[in-house]
Amino acid sequence: MVVARRRLVVSVIAAALIGAPSALAASPGTPVAGYGGQGGQAQGALGSQQQADTLPFTGAQIGLAVIGGVVLLGSGIALRRAARPDA
Repeated sequence: MVVARRRLVVSVIAAALIGAPSALAASPGTPVAGYGGQGGQAQGALGSQQQADTLPFTGAQIGLAVIGGVVLLGSGIALRRAARPDA
């Protein structure tokens, strides 16, 4: 049983570390540099538009966020069960 727990904990930790390379790939520059210094101009142009009755489309993929939340929730449940002492 200890081997199975150890395997479970190692696999959950390994799955959590899969996302670490994306953090390491982040640019060390300023966020404005990614827009070629034009970030403030675009924001000023958009600020003059009238407000709509709906939220703007941001391009965020909600499905991926939901899947990520389910994976994190499942990992937490698995770790909690693995850490529970045998009864």
